[in-house]
Amino acid sequence: MAGAEQHMGPDALADRGLDHARRALTETAPTQLGPAARPALHYVLGDGTEPGAWERLQRVNDRLSGARPRRHA
Repeated sequence: MAGAEQHMGPDALADRGLDHARRALTETAPTQLGPAARPALHYVLGDGTEPGAWERLQRVNDRLSGARPRRHA
């Protein structure tokens, strides 16, 4: 992966809900792609080299899968 990014296609958004997916990260707003009737979202989380980018990717995945937030020691 060249950078830490998360893409959500129209089928995933239809299952999870656009509003829920938009709120997956409070500090990073996704870019909406495609037609309004079947949008997709694209999150840019970093360049893939910084540790924080991978943590943000995990938070997006956890939020969208319904998993409980992970606690870091």
